[in-house]
Amino acid sequence: MELEDLDAAVFENLVFDLVCDCGLINPQWRTPGSDEGRDIQGEFYISDLSGYYQRQLWYIECKKYSGSISWPLIWEKISYAETHNADILLIANTSTITPQARNQVTKWNESGKRPTIRVWNKIDIQERLNVRRYISIKYGLSSPNLQGVIDPITPLIKLLIKTNNSLYSSGIESKSAVIKLELSHALGELLDKRVDDIENSGSTLWSKIKSEADIYDWINIDTLQTISTFDVYAFRAFVSYLRMCFCLPSIQIRSVKHRILITLPSQLAAYQTDHLRIITMWSNFQMLSDGLQLSVEGV
Repeated sequence: MELEDLDAAVFENLVFDLVCDCGLINPQWRTPGSDEGRDIQGEFYISDLSGYYQRQLWYIECKKYSGSISWPLIWEKISYAETHNADILLIANTSTITPQARNQVTKWNESGKRPTIRVWNKIDIQERLNVRRYISIKYGLSSPNLQGVIDPITPLIKLLIKTNNSLYSSGIESKSAVIKLELSHALGELLDKRVDDIENSGSTLWSKIKSEADIYDWINIDTLQTISTFDVYAFRAFVSYLRMCFCLPSIQIRSVKHRILITLPSQLAAYQTDHLRIITMWSNFQMLSDGLQLSVEGV
């Protein structure tokens, strides 16, 4: 399968995973535009020689085009990004931009105006996917093999080891022992299933949530329908880790249209958010964090 063979919504989800893995912080889906797309915004931080970090607001436009992208189309996106004080506008597309558009982009950037325009065409995206094989595998763009995914699986293995070490250190009879045991089991299940998928099926196979028996009894959700398409192994690992972060007796989940919302007792630490994103990288759902609330939806 090639990039241009992906459905437009699937291409947007791929770009979302890719920009997050490249370092985009606090990613959000923006309000649908005139083309009904759900494009992305987020923050990126760069450091100078003094160690000072500068925040950049990025707007990412995802365009699945068979033909070249013209300057008028880019200009329309510049206007929107400029109005919302974006620092960088990234056009991620499955094709390329016209020579005239490329010249205009160069002139715009040389003028020093905001936002600065960046372009990812098909080749640029493929180059980034080549060093992130797990994203290619997730979206069916590469043939799965264990050698190609050992690096992205490693963070999950490390998280499992840390959980087991913490369980051993705290003692089997500690208050948090059951929570850590459940997380250890869920992470082990997820790793085992994904490795088995790659070895035996040549692709990642999502196992849907069919009934309440597939989720933990400490999960309180108003309807299973919203999460019925979620991979059960990734979802159990996700909520188990979230429960451990705050040592919660239960997780309250509210369904809103096509997504679920989870209100947190306090804000997640940066490393905790990273761990949750590692889990979702091996799932068919995505997480958006907004302070004390997590939004999770299928891809």
